[in-house]
Amino acid sequence: AAAVDLHTRSVFLTEDSGSGRLYRFVADGSDLVTGEDGMPRLQMQSGTLQAMNIEGYENGGYAEDDALLRSLHRVEWVDVQRADEPQGTVREALSAEGSMVPGTVFNGGEGIWLYEVPPELSQIPPGGSAVTRALLFLTSKGDNRVYAYDIDNALIELVFDNSFIDPPFDDVDNVTVSPHGDVLVAEDGEA
Repeated sequence: AAAVDLHTRSVFLTEDSGSGRLYRFVADGSDLVTGEDGMPRLQMQSGTLQAMNIEGYENGGYAEDDALLRSLHRVEWVDVQRADEPQGTVREALSAEGSMVPGTVFNGGEGIWLYEVPPELSQIPPGGSAVTRALLFLTSKGDNRVYAYDIDNALIELVFDNSFIDPPFDDVDNVTVSPHGDVLVAEDGEA
């Protein structure tokens, strides 16, 4: 799935793989143009593809324990290697070589949604330096997680996992946020 943040010229992408990553394509400044309708558009012709590293779980790291991610964590974005090739194939080749594989593991990335926070609800989060403008919500079905990523403060937090409900979700999938800020998640399980 993909979500676009024109403010940062970024397209965020999930990857539906057990060893998947969260990616962003950051378009070069010249890539942003005005369409015939007067709206800004990304041409997607030039830019950089990056993978998210969550502090403490960098370059292939994964937090098995949900509780470890239930607080804000700083993130950094690292350039992927061989951006013009399928990243699953690149990961396999890098692992076989014993090389570092960029990005934190997101187990079965699925839905993604960009939520622009209303000004009356915006504030500076703990550890942040800017008022939260937009949150990126994303899901991973392999571990039934929902994350919230503060784009301008480079902070991520696990906001839902199956310990919150009974019976548990079966393969969280798509996600959306209502105009009132309600996070809605679909399941893709067999039940």
